[in-house]
Amino acid sequence: MRKDNKMDRRKFMKYSLGVGGGILFGTELAGILHAQGKREPEKGEKIQKLLLTNTNRADHVELGRIIINSFKEIGVEVETEILELAAFVSKAYGRHETELANFNWSGGMERIDPSFYLTEFYHSKYAAKGGRNFEHYRNPEYDKVCDAANMEMDRNKRIALVKRCQEILARDCPIWLIGFPDILNAYNSQDWEGPVGMLGCGIGSDYIPWTWLLIKPKSDRKKIVTANVEELLSFSLGASSGNARSFLRMIYDTFLKVDPKMNVVPWAASSWKIVSPKIVDITLRDGMKFHDGKPVTMEDVRFTFDYLREKKPPRYNEINIHVLKTEVLNNRQFRFHLAEPYGPFLENILSYAHILPKHIWERIQEPDTYPNEKPIGSGPFKFGYWKQGEELYLEANKEHFAPPKIDGFYRKVISSLEGVLAALENKEIDIHHDRLDSEMAKRLEKFPHLTVVSTPNNGVYEMRGNLDKKPFSDLQFRKAINHIIPKRQAMAQIFGKAGRAAGNTIIHPDLKPWYNEKVGFDEYSPQRAKEILRAAGYWWDKDGFLHYPK
Repeated sequence: MRKDNKMDRRKFMKYSLGVGGGILFGTELAGILHAQGKREPEKGEKIQKLLLTNTNRADHVELGRIIINSFKEIGVEVETEILELAAFVSKAYGRHETELANFNWSGGMERIDPSFYLTEFYHSKYAAKGGRNFEHYRNPEYDKVCDAANMEMDRNKRIALVKRCQEILARDCPIWLIGFPDILNAYNSQDWEGPVGMLGCGIGSDYIPWTWLLIKPKSDRKKIVTANVEELLSFSLGASSGNARSFLRMIYDTFLKVDPKMNVVPWAASSWKIVSPKIVDITLRDGMKFHDGKPVTMEDVRFTFDYLREKKPPRYNEINIHVLKTEVLNNRQFRFHLAEPYGPFLENILSYAHILPKHIWERIQEPDTYPNEKPIGSGPFKFGYWKQGEELYLEANKEHFAPPKIDGFYRKVISSLEGVLAALENKEIDIHHDRLDSEMAKRLEKFPHLTVVSTPNNGVYEMRGNLDKKPFSDLQFRKAINHIIPKRQAMAQIFGKAGRAAGNTIIHPDLKPWYNEKVGFDEYSPQRAKEILRAAGYWWDKDGFLHYPK
């Protein structure tokens, strides 16, 4: 804070907490600091104390400490404001009011295609309040390439465009990428074998079906027991819980799947063809049945998309945005007419949309509020029973074209992660969804019946400043920051060996072929940061504080 702004700090001490040399202030003082940041600094002026906003999660607080000390390396003071998650989300990308923020984004199935990160984090159309581009990066050149990548239906051409996006971002440095934490899960390897991990999901995730389809029993017990701290609230089409929507895609067949190697593979659609940039055909698999015994027909497929278009459930908006109309070609072939070419159509639409049985849903007028308490689909698992807040049971559909190797699974709700760990140790559950930290993993590894599996994660830890304001509006300042963050040390300190420092691209290195190896990695070097700043005209006073160029 500038010396000419005298305030009685004692009135704010009830909100304060020492964090790595910074002080946490209440929202009143944070607002004052934010207002100060709106003034355009004068030439040669000392860089004012910056306000770093993060959540109260332990890993975010620890990363905040590291960041504060990093800025000290170049003579810039940083204070930190710690908020509850909901308050952070509201301030950061609800209202776009943060000056400097660090956060992490979860990975998962729906974020494997590069379009999610490259578009929502960097495209200028998401720089408005409520968008994830709350650093306010606006570059017409980038927008043009990003749009072209999203509309390119030829995979090889799209790969080239995605790599070009990464090169532009590495040059402009709008976000400081810190690292990718691995996902740690434990399972009962004494009784089960073959759980399948997937980038961003781990082995116990509700979000992907592969573990539940492919895990094998090693004993006479054929039903596996899982647990999650998150309660399922609804199986309606408007379910807000991502876990509930994931179970819907195990009970209802999607048209395609993304396999553990990130390849698109046939599912309810036995094949597909990109006829033109705006026309995609699929062939429905023969012999499919709903769980009540009725056959799956092309009429159900047609009904599904007509119904979603008419009822417009918000969770399926992306389908309606991209699918202009549909057409039944014959009793096995179906055609999509797209509103415009959409490169991730296979991954983001056909692997998400699932077949609704017409004979059930044609009677449902309000899909968002219809509880769908006993869902009937055609998928690899049938609904068994559901005791809300306690337990869900899904039975294997042995007549499915890809039948599970188990007879079913129980998903229990355990209210705390400590309770989940104890249940694993006591053999009350076999596998869990919730991610472990490195200390929890070490604890569980001591039990002979448990094996801990580490899976790479496309979820990312990052930090960003408001590019509409100095000093973050200056490219050279942003490039210097990339050299003062000890990424490798930070990831090791917070995650032990279960983490990977990020280079100059938000695309995970294991996400082939999208990852661009040419964008490089800026190593930790305060000396290099000072060289960049000095060459740009920044200077230091006798007390070591950084000043803007004169």
